[in-house]
Amino acid sequence: MGSQSRRQRTVDRKRTDQLGQSSRRIAQANEDRLRLRRQRYAEQQVERRVASSSEHVASRSQRGIRRKVMEMVDKLKSLSGESVEEMGLGETAELGELVLNWWTQ
Repeated sequence: MGSQSRRQRTVDRKRTDQLGQSSRRIAQANEDRLRLRRQRYAEQQVERRVASSSEHVASRSQRGIRRKVMEMVDKLKSLSGESVEEMGLGETAELGELVLNWWTQ
């Protein structure tokens, strides 16, 4: 009878070990999934920041270009002594847009 209970304890211990290994594998898989999810989220955040900052830089540089174009138009006006309309170039804004479109192509 003593050997029966010893054998049963051995079987029970093996089952407990297997259950423990199984739960450890599940826990490890959950940790891996969570780590991957966090990593993907961090990568997406970086991509969003890069995209928004590059859009910001593009719009800022366009504003700078637009300002320079308007300065050039003003210089052109002052050098010629006549208005842009009198020179046959149309309105200042239209000229600025034309130059800006040409410059950014």
